[in-house]
Amino acid sequence: MAQHVLKLATLISTALLSMCCSGQKAQQQKVLKIAYVAKLKGESFHDGIANGVRKEMAKDGIQVDIISGSSQQDVETQKQALKDIASSKEYDGVMLAPNDSEALVSYMEAIDKAGMPFILIDTPLSDTATSRSFKNDCGFVGTDNVYAGKLAAQYIIEHVSSGSVFLMRGNHKHQSSIDRENGFVSEMSQHKNIHLIGFVQGWWEEESAHTEFSSFVRSKKQPIDAIFAYNDPMALGISRYYSEHPSLKRPIIVGVDGTLVGQKGLLLQKIDASIVQAPEVMGKIGLDNLIECIQRKHERTNTLTPVTLLKSTTTLEGNSE
Repeated sequence: MAQHVLKLATLISTALLSMCCSGQKAQQQKVLKIAYVAKLKGESFHDGIANGVRKEMAKDGIQVDIISGSSQQDVETQKQALKDIASSKEYDGVMLAPNDSEALVSYMEAIDKAGMPFILIDTPLSDTATSRSFKNDCGFVGTDNVYAGKLAAQYIIEHVSSGSVFLMRGNHKHQSSIDRENGFVSEMSQHKNIHLIGFVQGWWEEESAHTEFSSFVRSKKQPIDAIFAYNDPMALGISRYYSEHPSLKRPIIVGVDGTLVGQKGLLLQKIDASIVQAPEVMGKIGLDNLIECIQRKHERTNTLTPVTLLKSTTTLEGNSE
């Protein structure tokens, strides 16, 4: 009888141990599900970020759903995506590249209240928003945009001893646009012989920049010695204006991104310099930092990827579309 009881106890213990191990394996095998709300697709820089995310998720066995806006002005798609994500609660974490640093704050508050860790990519929320007490904020991964603006100013200062400079803004609601301008203006303010004659918004797009710059030139009719465009597509839009008006001398044009689109512009001498970013690295680090934050619940981490100056005389290299 005692032997039968011992056998039964052994069987029960084995079964319980098996169930326990199965439960542990199930937990270990759980695939994390992440939502990446991107600015847009079909544009080399932001496709580069998405490619970095895809490569890293394939390596780590993570599921990432990528939701993209139609342009960098498409805030409504991002609002709806964040609203759906917060209500569904099916995601373990959220990555966001904001199309508006102010308008999306309340939607990220809803994500935070739903208990989802999140990380911001490329563009942070506004300075006032980041001072709020988010409980699940894992940080930010982006470019040192202030330094990018300073590099652009330094290049222009090296080539223009005196004269006028024009700024082609991206979007005044994007913190990355604001930071590039702050860095540029701060550096340029030390050189009194170079003065700012104007700025317009090109909305990060080549066609918009071409249209807005054309209107500015027609209305002001002032000589321009150098131009800082806050990304390469806008720089190329401005360059195209000068190719359409050969009687006008093209000023020095500096852009930002350094993707293949900008590098081709440098090679063909349509623009003079570009501040190179690292979008794939940004996507990779963003996903890695978010996963670590989810699994280890570490504190908020800010990561700024390096930038370098690429000149028209530099060998073509870097990201591909």
